[in-house]
Amino acid sequence: MPTPRILLVILGGAILFAAGWIAFRAVEASISLRSVQEILLRDPVLIGDLDDPFVYAGGDGVRPIEGEGRIRFSEGTGRASVRASVRLEGSAAVLRSGAPVVGELVLRSPADASPVERDVVIHGESERGEPALPETTALLFSSGPLNAALDGAPVQRETTSAWSVAHALRRDDGAIRNRGLVFSPLLRDDTVFEDPDRLEATFLVYHRPEEGDPRIVLHVVFRDVEIVDPAARTTRSE
Repeated sequence: MPTPRILLVILGGAILFAAGWIAFRAVEASISLRSVQEILLRDPVLIGDLDDPFVYAGGDGVRPIEGEGRIRFSEGTGRASVRASVRLEGSAAVLRSGAPVVGELVLRSPADASPVERDVVIHGESERGEPALPETTALLFSSGPLNAALDGAPVQRETTSAWSVAHALRRDDGAIRNRGLVFSPLLRDDTVFEDPDRLEATFLVYHRPEEGDPRIVLHVVFRDVEIVDPAARTTRSE
């Protein structure tokens, strides 16, 4: 039969083990918390319309609109919580044919949001993003469903989307160009249009018909991207 001294040793060891485990979990939780990155989005522009959702040359087809967004990315889960809202004033035919769409459009990631890829090349001839845009390097990229609501009412359900935080493609006038060369999908080299000194967040919403290829029904770019890291340091691109 164990002596009282042995029982005390066993009890002490169990207490120390429990304390160590609690401390380990606390540190693990702290690290997990610090790995959540927040990105603030401002200064959105509406790109084109249903007939031309790209407007490579910029100009009047790139319209400033009101709106803001927030992305919270977790390194631990590899997923992101996304919410972006923009005010549509009926200045362009987007989302659907017919009467111009007016109201507040909110894009929000579902509970089962698609995984997020990091530090990848998107668009162009890459396997990610939109082939009709030039290649750029994305800090974050995801494709899949986003819940869309106009003034609180769900938008057509046959939609999918792609969003990214990436090196900027658009210049101040909204054009995609390298010096005097405006981008065209017919160009052989589409790798010279990204600006690594600036970031922009792009949201593409596609309608999926029963037959045929998906069609872009909304193209929004946030030109002011602010990355707020857990250590309270801020990186901002305007």
